[in-house]
Amino acid sequence: MNKKSALHKKKRGKTERLSSRNKIKICIMKKCIAVISAFILCSIVLTSCGNSVKSDAKEMADKTCKATKLMQKVFAGDKNAAKELQTLTKETEELGNKIKGKYTSEKDQKAFQNEYIKDLQNCK
Repeated sequence: MNKKSALHKKKRGKTERLSSRNKIKICIMKKCIAVISAFILCSIVLTSCGNSVKSDAKEMADKTCKATKLMQKVFAGDKNAAKELQTLTKETEELGNKIKGKYTSEKDQKAFQNEYIKDLQNCK
């Protein structure tokens, strides 16, 4: 998204500047996406095998799915969703720290990634 499209929106054929409130929402959304992406990357990089791969991948996918839905609500102006998203971000960070170093081999990392993607596709 270029700078002009982020700062302007079309309304009835006229271009208007976005309000500072909408700029803040966009900024928050970008930060949340960056944080969640970092945790997803951590969970993929630091993965292992066994039965825990499926449960860890499912837990991470569930948190990612929930975060995506909350981001949509935050962008719509729901302040409660913003608080929930902050809490979820902390939980996701704790999960990332919990599984950090748990998975080391490339085979285990691929197994986690495949399970994560499969679980994420079931996000509704």
